[in-house]
Amino acid sequence: MKYFPISIDTKDKTILVLGGGSLATSKIKILLNSQFKIYCISDDFTKELLELKDQYQDRILLKGRILTEDFVFFGYDYCVIATGDSKLNQALADRAKRSQIEFYRADNIGESTFKFNDIVENGGLSVSILSEGLSEPVQKQIATDIENVLFKYDVEKLSLLNSIKTILVLRNHPNIGEEIEKLSKSNVAVIKNYLDTLNKTNPDIVEEFINDGKESLEEKNKSPEDQEENLSPEDEKSSDKEESIKEDQEETKEN
Repeated sequence: MKYFPISIDTKDKTILVLGGGSLATSKIKILLNSQFKIYCISDDFTKELLELKDQYQDRILLKGRILTEDFVFFGYDYCVIATGDSKLNQALADRAKRSQIEFYRADNIGESTFKFNDIVENGGLSVSILSEGLSEPVQKQIATDIENVLFKYDVEKLSLLNSIKTILVLRNHPNIGEEIEKLSKSNVAVIKNYLDTLNKTNPDIVEEFINDGKESLEEKNKSPEDQEENLSPEDEKSSDKEESIKEDQEETKEN
């Protein structure tokens, strides 16, 4: 498998799109599902791309410029090469390689260092579809079939199970997988009741940790006078006993 399906963190990342035609526009529409900051350079832009720019002013930045083979890459994490000139695309791909920038070449996907997968999403659950050589219509049909299955799942139920799993992990529950699997076969009402009970029976381990830390810090910052005032009865007895021993020792020395 040349292209391994993997998820990347797009937060605070930038991606450069070279070209402003229909291919570039289609890729930018997909990229809007991420958190990429999108920079697009071209001497012309589609009407749809201009409308997207107005709609996502904080995400898309367009710069009108004629692209040439000596274009210099700088400061970008990823690049999409999608001009209408194959020779120019080749030159840009070569320069991207020399600059060690991960790139996608729309007119020669096999030369790209990453690919765009079809994504089917329902709530917080997403499925990525990567094909090796399948025709686009076949891949679209597969995506539709997966979508039909994925949308049978209850998004609220998945969210509740995820919340329960988070709490169980924090509390070091010994059989998290088995517990979640058992709950997944129950209805939403049962799962909600389980979560409510979980929240009521035991305080969150993080809160316990924070409170313990606060108490330890307060104890450490107490003055000697405060610490004496807060002596327990046992501590007071121990202190009185030590004081009595000292007095006996002093009397013995005097005699």
